Amino acid sequence: MFYRSQSIQRMEPMCANNDAGMELGAARGKWCGRGLSRTLIFLAMGLAAASVGGSLLAADAAHATLAAHAKANGASFEWGPFLAPFHVVLLHYPIGFLTMAFLVELYRLWRPSPEVARISAWVMFLSLLSGAAAATLGIMRASNGGYSGRSLDLHRWLGIAVPVLTLFTWVLLVRFNRDARSTAMKLGYRTLLLLTLGVMVIGGHYGGNLTHGSKFLVANAPTFIRHIMDEEAWVGGPQDEKSEADIGARLYAEKIRPILETKCVSCHGPYKQEAKYRIDRRDMAYLGGESTVKAIKPHDPFKSNIVRLILLPQDDMEVMPPAGKEGLKPEEIISIVRWIQLGAPYPSQEPRTGKLADSAGTKETSPSSVSVRN
Repeated sequence: MFYRSQSIQRMEPMCANNDAGMELGAARGKWCGRGLSRTLIFLAMGLAAASVGGSLLAADAAHATLAAHAKANGASFEWGPFLAPFHVVLLHYPIGFLTMAFLVELYRLWRPSPEVARISAWVMFLSLLSGAAAATLGIMRASNGGYSGRSLDLHRWLGIAVPVLTLFTWVLLVRFNRDARSTAMKLGYRTLLLLTLGVMVIGGHYGGNLTHGSKFLVANAPTFIRHIMDEEAWVGGPQDEKSEADIGARLYAEKIRPILETKCVSCHGPYKQEAKYRIDRRDMAYLGGESTVKAIKPHDPFKSNIVRLILLPQDDMEVMPPAGKEGLKPEEIISIVRWIQLGAPYPSQEPRTGKLADSAGTKETSPSSVSVRN
């Protein structure tokens, strides 16, 4: 009994030490977890600051160069036209941050913690700042011209709605973080987050239409998908080759329209008209936009300015499509020339004769005044 009691007494300090060790280990684990979370927070903030800072430095350097060039040439410098194109750079930040906020919230459902809540708040705040900046530059870009139509209106208002919804989402998130037991704040925040993501996706889709055209995503899709996604028929049906008009219409359906859709309409279509020129409508395609030189002269391709532009060398400033975009293949150029020879007919429209085309146009000037751009 004596030896047994002594053994028990010796074991009690050991058990106490083990308990203290377990508590110390748990404390270290908790501290390490907090340290890791803080590291992730600072890492996310650092990456965001580096990305935005890099963009701002690039913009500042470009501004200094352009300002010096304008001063040397005696021209005034304007911030609006300079900053507006940076919309296409900044718009990627709210997309990334909102997507990251959604992923962080999914992780929070699995392993909720105060550290993850703080990360969510910071990411949502960065989404708000970048979204507001992108929307501001987008409004400036639209005011500079070159875009029009329903897609522009939808993209503008949905783009403005994204930072507005992000603001309300961030406010609800902050209140939810203060009271994690509030069911109303939790449901409100997560519902608004999903709504904001949906509005961003739809608005981004219409923005893509402005840049790439509405057929960009389905250009290489199966025929049945293209018919579902497009209001107009993509493929012309069989026609009787009884006249030049029939041959020209079939050539347009089978050859010319795909060429215009893939290489011209994105800059000269319903959503964007560089140099005020639109090629998908006959009444506008025959004219030259800002230029007074006729772009298409039916039955006379080599007096059509569009043919001159597509035959220029690739390093020429006026070549169409412009440098940096895929040029026309020889067989595509031949198809365009042949189509103009046949009267340049458009769907459901009778091809114009040379006389009618001349009466619809304006007085021709020298080719050097051309300002049509693809």
